[in-house]
Amino acid sequence: MFSQNISEALSSMDRFRNLLIHRYKQIDFKKVYEFTKNLEVIGEFKKTVIKLLEAETENHERKTH
Repeated sequence: MFSQNISEALSSMDRFRNLLIHRYKQIDFKKVYEFTKNLEVIGEFKKTVIKLLEAETENHERKTH
C-alpha cells in the first residue's frame, strides 16, 4: 500500500515519538533537528492517502450507481 520509504519513515517517526514521550530528559536536540530535516515524507504519505481515498470513493460510487 505504501512505499518502502514511507513505511520506514513512519516507523522511525513512531520510535522517535516514543523517545520524546518516555525519555524526554535524554533528548539530543541535534538529533531532533536532523530528524525534522527529513519530514518531506509526510507530504508523500499525504499524497498516497489521498490517492487511496479517491480510488476507494470511485469504487464505491461505481458500486452504488
